[in-house]
Amino acid sequence: MKRFIRNFILILLALIIIAVVAVVLMLDTLIVKGVTTFVPPITQTSVELGAVHTSLLNGTASIHNFKLGSPKGFQSTLFSLGEVSVAVDLKSLTTDTIIVKEVKISDVRAAVEFSTQGTNIGALLKNLEAATASANKKPAQTTKTEPAQKGASKKVIIKKIIFERGTLTVAAYGNEIDVPLPNVTMTDIGADKKESKNAVQIFAEVVTRYSKAVLNVATTAATNIVKGGTELIGKGLEQAQQGVAKGLGKAQEGVAKGLNKAQQGVSKGLGAVTDTVNSLFSK
Repeated sequence: MKRFIRNFILILLALIIIAVVAVVLMLDTLIVKGVTTFVPPITQTSVELGAVHTSLLNGTASIHNFKLGSPKGFQSTLFSLGEVSVAVDLKSLTTDTIIVKEVKISDVRAAVEFSTQGTNIGALLKNLEAATASANKKPAQTTKTEPAQKGASKKVIIKKIIFERGTLTVAAYGNEIDVPLPNVTMTDIGADKKESKNAVQIFAEVVTRYSKAVLNVATTAATNIVKGGTELIGKGLEQAQQGVAKGLGKAQEGVAKGLNKAQQGVSKGLGAVTDTVNSLFSK
């Protein structure tokens, strides 16, 4: 009888362990499905993500290799995030206000694409504005056959969001130049007592604020690099033309000097960009 009880307990423990593992694996899968379902309608872009790890006891989760594509008409991956770690106040999940203690977004890579249609990040901002406007509308009165989704309108507050190790890719003279982005910290998102914001509105607000700062940096980068390069290339071409009058050797020498000055112009423009980055993100 004792042996039977011991075996029963061992089997029961094994089943509990299997059940816990199954729940964790299912939760990771649900997060992947949730993100890939929740984000695209808001941004009107493709979304990809790699591994997801959760800890039920600690109320934490991490998403790896998150990629947000560009809106229709653009080709670049707009944002690539190495890791997104989230810490939630577990007690708040049973209340009307969900408290996110911290979100840390590491290894951010942004690529702003310029075209005759504008920029990919500008198109994203328009999509976010439309999504926010839709979320701000009062929901229609539900019927018995179409009950409101429980928790869909819960208030969300994020205590702190950190963007770290950011890089912006800017194209100039056929080459790609990486501009470092400073670490950015946002606090008390959605904490305004006079205004309640749900998950859609909070997501749109965070992405909009960061995207606007990145767009300012990209615009400043493009302006300074092109301006610096153009001015010095003009001087180089003038030297080349003077060299033509003095012979082929002098012309080649003038072209070489012109190219060298163009490179100096790019470096000069890039320096002006990095000097203004911090001020743009602090606004």
